[in-house]
Amino acid sequence: MIAASAALLALLFWWAGTGAVLAAAHRPPGRSTLLFAGSSLGLVAALAVLTREPAGQDPLVTFLAVFAIWAWIELSFYTGFVTGPRRTAPPPGTRGWPLLRCALEASAHHELAMAALWLVVTGLTLADPQHFASVLLAVLILLHTSARLNVLLGVRNLNEHFLPAHLEHLKPYFTQRAGNPLLPLSVLVGSLATAWAAAAAFAAVGDARVRYALLAALLGIGVAEHLLLVAPLPAHRLWSWSLPGRGKAGRSTP
Repeated sequence: MIAASAALLALLFWWAGTGAVLAAAHRPPGRSTLLFAGSSLGLVAALAVLTREPAGQDPLVTFLAVFAIWAWIELSFYTGFVTGPRRTAPPPGTRGWPLLRCALEASAHHELAMAALWLVVTGLTLADPQHFASVLLAVLILLHTSARLNVLLGVRNLNEHFLPAHLEHLKPYFTQRAGNPLLPLSVLVGSLATAWAAAAAFAAVGDARVRYALLAALLGIGVAEHLLLVAPLPAHRLWSWSLPGRGKAGRSTP
């Protein structure tokens, strides 16, 4: 029961947290700045929580702290404060590796921020033999990076109307097609990892069961997000409440 509750908590935070980030990104610049400042305070508080007795930390407390860190990572990008040195679309006709290079330039600072925060979290929680916080953040980063690569290579549902006006230059990096060779591999690896974590949760007891349940939930959500990129479903409606006009823009079309 505790493990199931932990998994439901992860699902709730994913849905509500994604909507909150989208809502913040579409606010006027002044409000976005205040929200980013508040998120930065949350980041500092989360790092302080992880520093305090990491070896005996309640797994739910660790999860909430890592989630606060991830919220800052996402909000910093979608509000435009931490993106990359390139603020323009790629030249017309750019494909392949040149397009990937331009995409990296457009989000380089964000990628470096994720890596730096992972190193900080890992350093702060060295006393934790399970390295739970470090593992959670690494899973979030890997799933996020995989989803970005799949959108760059081509997926059915781009949901590009989620991007706020100050990130309009990123739309040309989105490729719309039925799918790409990386997507099946991403889903397969994610599904195997989810199955492993779920099996470990059933076999474990106490805090270990909660840790594995939270990990399985995050991995499962990541797999679901990848499938929603190509599924013929109106997945955008999950967060239409967070957008100006309540998502009336609808899904993107070819």
